[in-house]
Amino acid sequence: MSTPSPRTRQLESTARCAVELNPASTSRRRSGTCSPHSPTVAAGLRERRWALARRLLHDDTIPAVDRVAGLLLLLYAQRPAAICRLTTTHVLSGDGRTRIRCGSKPITLPEPVASLVRDLAATRHRGRVKDGTAGADTIWPFPGIRPGTPLDFAGLDERLKRIGLRPRSDRSTARSGR
Repeated sequence: MSTPSPRTRQLESTARCAVELNPASTSRRRSGTCSPHSPTVAAGLRERRWALARRLLHDDTIPAVDRVAGLLLLLYAQRPAAICRLTTTHVLSGDGRTRIRCGSKPITLPEPVASLVRDLAATRHRGRVKDGTAGADTIWPFPGIRPGTPLDFAGLDERLKRIGLRPRSDRSTARSGR
């Protein structure tokens, strides 16, 4: 029998780890080689994170609100609760660059993230009332169900899950720099 190639061994190891780390798995046995910090798992998380970021950057079928929120989570490790509280005043444009103030220091955004954020802030989605009529302009780039209110973090969390993100683990991966 021939010896498997290094790539085959890595794929087998990744698959085994995916099964072991699956919280829905009925098996509680852990081999110890599949911790979230193992090189195999870290490589898979890194690849997944960048694939999601590429999709959010280029897939125009995803609503802009979800794309921007997902990118802020994946690239800048922002919590959904913090993303919801952002207003259009947090977006700073000038000197040919776009920055977003997510803390004490503004973050300079590269293109095409900058364009997405600028466009979202400029459109300032109108809230909707129950009968479907438009509400007043709002300062919230991530508008809530009621006019003049931001989207709540549980709502954003659900929206991000619908487009394939796992907000908690994806933010953790972004924070660790994987």
